Amino acid sequence: YTVRLIWPGGRSEQARLVAIGKSGGAGEIFAIENKPGHVAKIYHAKTPADQLERYARKIGWMMANKPDLPEIPPRYEAIVQLAWPVAMVMKNSRFAGFVMEKIDFDRTMELDYLLTRRQATQEGFEVDFGKLVTVCYNLTVLIDCLHRKKIAVVDLKPINLKVYKEELYVSILDCDGFYIYSDSFHSEAPHVSPEYLAPEFHDKAVTDPEAQDWFALATIIFRLLNYGIHPFS
Repeated sequence: YTVRLIWPGGRSEQARLVAIGKSGGAGEIFAIENKPGHVAKIYHAKTPADQLERYARKIGWMMANKPDLPEIPPRYEAIVQLAWPVAMVMKNSRFAGFVMEKIDFDRTMELDYLLTRRQATQEGFEVDFGKLVTVCYNLTVLIDCLHRKKIAVVDLKPINLKVYKEELYVSILDCDGFYIYSDSFHSEAPHVSPEYLAPEFHDKAVTDPEAQDWFALATIIFRLLNYGIHPFS
């Protein structure tokens, strides 16, 4: 169907969305005709109006406050480190979702696959500790860049992380679920995954989002370097 895209600065254009059969808890992903490097996330029609309004405010803030990310060497093409909102999608003059850069799923794999050597091999990735340490480093730098902008992932887990098989850079998905705690904007904390949740936040709200990110990151690094074993198993 046809929508209108609103880019930073107010530039507007009409676009046609094409369903690709990918859907999640909050919305559905669409291809955008004539924009192969981008996709659109459209929130489900059943989303309450007040929730949609909160999404709109958050996406607007994120479009204006993208973190300064590590510079990618020119020899590496089209590395997307964050599925970050770059434009708003309007349907019938109402906010419906956002546009983000497309992560090439053919060049990437879920970080979860690196926790089991056999799964990584099936994806055509030969694991060694040098590669794993590089992935750990690239993920750590990415989290630090977010924190410098007063943004936390909170629900940091391998299934939401993609690794470029050749270049070893990391992409974080579901950026619209991040927790923002800047002076200019504050968003609600997202859901969390128990196996990556710091013990001090069990059965209570996450009151220190950066500490939660570092705990989840440490757990992921431990598992990457210890054959998938969870530190508390």
